This record gives sequence, C-alpha cells and structure tokens, in this order.
Amino acid sequence: MTKSYKAALAIVFAAGLFSAAWAKDLDFPKIKHLAIQPEITRDVIDILPGRGVKVIFPWVLSRQSGDTPYKAWITNNRVFDQMDEEGQNYILYKLRIIDPRFDGEVCDAFVNVHGYHFSFTLRASFSRKTHNSNVIIDISDAQKIELIEKAVHRRMAAIAKEYELKEKELDARAKKLSLKLVGGLALESPKKSGVYEKEKLKLSSGDRIIFQADKMLSYGDIHIIQIQAHNDSRKDPIYISGIALEKTSGDTKPLMSEYEFVPRLDPGEKAKGFVVTQDSRVLNSDDTQMSLFTDKGKVVLTW
Repeated sequence: MTKSYKAALAIVFAAGLFSAAWAKDLDFPKIKHLAIQPEITRDVIDILPGRGVKVIFPWVLSRQSGDTPYKAWITNNRVFDQMDEEGQNYILYKLRIIDPRFDGEVCDAFVNVHGYHFSFTLRASFSRKTHNSNVIIDISDAQKIELIEKAVHRRMAAIAKEYELKEKELDARAKKLSLKLVGGLALESPKKSGVYEKEKLKLSSGDRIIFQADKMLSYGDIHIIQIQAHNDSRKDPIYISGIALEKTSGDTKPLMSEYEFVPRLDPGEKAKGFVVTQDSRVLNSDDTQMSLFTDKGKVVLTW
C-alpha cells in the first residue's frame, strides 16, 4: 500500500466522520435567544415536519391572571398548530401537515403578555439547517425592574379597590344597624337625668364662648347628652375641633364617645348638638367632665 493511497483513505475516512458529525449536529436540539424589543419583538420561526418549536417566555402564561394577562393566536391553523398549557411559560408550535407541497407555507403568530407584543412568522421548512427546537425570550434587567414596578402598581390599585368595596359594605352595614337601633330606641321611653351645667370662657378681646349641657337621655346602655354653645362675639367666628367626655379621677382619661356639632360658630351664633356614649361611668357625677375644644381655647363642664 503506497503512501499516497493511505493518505487518500485517511481523507475519505475524515470526510465521513465530518459528515456524520454534521448530520448529528443538524438533528441535535438547537437553542435560539431572542431579546425583547420596546415596541414589537419579531422573528421568523422555521418548523421542520415531525418536530416542533418551543418558545419559552420569562413569565408564567395564564389567561386567567389579572397581573399578567396573556393572549395568543395564529392565522393559519390548517397547516400550523399552537399548543400551550395554563400555568406554564411556553408555547409550542408545530406542523399539522407533513407534505412537501407545503414547504415554505407561512403563518402569523401573535402573542400579547405583560404589555409586550410578539409577532412571529411561522414557516414550514424541510431544511434541517434552519430548525431551532427552542426559542428563549430574554428580558433585560431594566425590563425586569419595569415589570416589578407595574406589578406593584397593579397590586396597590387592586388593594385600594378591595378596600373601597369593603368600606362601602361596612358603611351599608353600619347604616342598616343604625336604622335598626333608631327603631329600637323609638320603642323605649328614655330615662332623663338632670344634667344642667353651663360654663363661659372669657377671651382677652372681651368675647365669650358659652357652653352648656342641658340634660341626659338614657336608652338602656346608650346615653345621649344634649348640648349647645354660643359664640358671644360681634366679629370673630370660632372653630370647633372636638368635644370629649372625660373621667377626672386620678389622671384625666377620655371616655369612648361620639358627638354631632357644627364645626364653626359665626359671631353671635348659637347651635345645638349632642354627645353619645355607652360608657355607664358617665352617670357618675362625681368625676365626669365634658370639654369643648376650639381655636380660641377649651371650655370644660363638670358635673
């Protein structure tokens, strides 16, 4: 065997190994990366008959999700097939028909998810060189931060809406209970207590704020104190910031109560209102007081 013959055999053998390796490489599942674009992310996806292309997204795809709404559709479902699974992060595209006559057949595939738009051209191809088994959608760090911020805003808006609905439900329930309570009070005769106290706060200008409690009406454990105040002034209004019941034994402590009164008294104006509480300690006249808080000072009634 001559040297030239051995060299020729070696070349033929190497060419055979190269061809086998190349053929194996063509059949090996290939991966293609695709970066998300600001407006529309586009690509041509070649599909080999008998195989499929899995497009992998960086998010879970769910049609029921309010946070990441997802929609996908194709324009030619006679030749092409689109498959996905709720709660997964991929879409699988494949050919329905294996027929050389459909080589080069195309189809549009549209995907909307997370506010991003994807437009793919699906193309039937009998070339093993162009087929990629996996297309991975890549997202940048800046896009991740943007999505997180959007998700936070959506969640905050959802929480605010839930809170608003709960608040409306509670308001409706409170109104219903209030009506029921008023109806119950109408069936009772109140027990009257002789609370009549009157105090005057004289201001440096010579004006006076007159505050008085007229009487207390008790309906079971509900105690209503009728009150009135007079702005004895010729020019300055007064502004009421609050009215509170307090116990004075030891340290002054507020009693749980609510009141209804105008927020402002014009010069010379008088107004009536009430303070209501369920705290029975208000019946003890030894250490109970009521305070009217205004922008000019505090007026205290003690009984």
